[in-house]
This record gives sequence, C-alpha cells and structure tokens, in this order.
Amino acid sequence: MPYLPSGEASSSDPIYSHNRPPTPTIATAASVAPTGRRAQDKDTVLGRLPPSGRKLLRGHMDLGKLAVFSVAAVAVFVWHVGPVMCEEVENEREFSYESGAENGPEHWGDIHKDWEACGKGRMQSPIDLSDERVQVVEHLGRLRRAYRPAHATMMNRGHDIMLKWAGGAGAIWINGTEYVLKQMHWHSPSEHTIDGKRYAMETHMVHESADNRIAVVGILYTFGRPDSFLTEVTLSLSKIVKPIYLLSLFLCPLQISVVHMPWVPHS
Repeated sequence: MPYLPSGEASSSDPIYSHNRPPTPTIATAASVAPTGRRAQDKDTVLGRLPPSGRKLLRGHMDLGKLAVFSVAAVAVFVWHVGPVMCEEVENEREFSYESGAENGPEHWGDIHKDWEACGKGRMQSPIDLSDERVQVVEHLGRLRRAYRPAHATMMNRGHDIMLKWAGGAGAIWINGTEYVLKQMHWHSPSEHTIDGKRYAMETHMVHESADNRIAVVGILYTFGRPDSFLTEVTLSLSKIVKPIYLLSLFLCPLQISVVHMPWVPHS
C-alpha cells in the first residue's frame, strides 16, 4: 500500500496491500469506536487531544506551516462497512486516552456496544506497516483517480479540520469499483507508521462506493516543498477558529500532489 518519495504520480497509481488488513469497527455515524494513540501521546497529537486541552489553531503545531509539507507515502485501505457511512468521531468526550481512567483505553470496549472491538485488541488503529508484513497484491490493478473542482464545506470539529464535499468532487477506481470522494481530514503527527516511523502529518481521503464500501486513501507528509492544496486550505483556517464553525469553499482534490515509488523493503 505505501509509496516512498520519487517522481510525480500519474492519475493511475499502483496499489499495495497489507497481508493482515485492518479490521475496523462497524458502527453507526453517531456511535463510532475511538481509534488512535493512547494517553502517553495525547500531548503531541493535534488530532487526538482531549477536549480540555485542544488548541487546534494555536497549539503544539503551527498550522500555518501546513503549506510546506510534501508527500512521503500513500496507503489505501478498503473495507465493507454495511449499510452505514463510516464517519469520524464527532464528540470525543465519551472516551479519553488516560490510562486507568473510567473511560480510558482499557474500557473503550465497554462504553458502547458498537465499540466492542476495541476490547479485543486485534488490529486496532494505528497500524504499523512493516517490511515483514507487506506484500504486493498484483490483481488489484492500479488506483485510478478522477477528481474535479467542487464545492466543499470546511469544518472545525474541535479535534481536527475536515473538508466535506456534497458531491461532484470525483472518485477513484479500485479493481473496477468506483469510490466517490466524500470527505478528507488531517492528523498530526501521522496516525499510522511505516517500520515504526511516524510522519509529520497524515491526510485521510474518505471515499464510498455504491454498495457502501469505504476506501480511505492515507497520505503521509514530511516537511518539504510547498503544497498548493494545503496552502489554499491554510488561508481559510483563521475563519473557523471556534468549533463548530463552517466555511464554504470551492476546491479541486486533484491539486493534491502524490510523489511515490513502489514499496522497497529495507535490507
């Protein structure tokens, strides 16, 4: 699934697969299982700070620097979520990352029935993509992207920034199946790692097929060349300082540049 930096990507990129795919929790939009890091990381994770400590636009990371991120790697996750849309947690007050707390990681599986998988300890996010567990799945073909400029709503959700398209932003095709772009959001530092390395930022582009399959394209960033898409997004951040503020924009997801080369295991 991942790509390492090289030249500019075409609109048809090879897909790499993890031989032990993640097992996301199937949940309703109103009750999604929490995933991510535990309490020891909470002071450095922009996208997962507890409600009392979130300073989204003026905290540990200067979001004005988003414009100088460049793509380091790309991963694609595809799974079936049944008849409901996969959404991010909108209200994180029901759980915390504090070890030993009544709503801490040890008890996530008990808070909601939909979160039971969190108590089983199998393949929970974040996922480390390691050399020993990655294989190329040739039959998946190539990831074909066809994005277009479209109206989007930017939302400060308190724990992250999300762009949500009402429609018309285009889609990707995986193994002949169309997945329409629904929304994208950012985590800093990255939620997932490659060989234990955590990156400066991770973007999740969430797509959905006609039969409710979800394809999430995860893009890992390092500090580097200016990124035109992030520059445009950054210019609007000051207008949504307070949660839950909304802002209408007209953006083209195709501006998101992807640099890559096939996964090369370390010797």
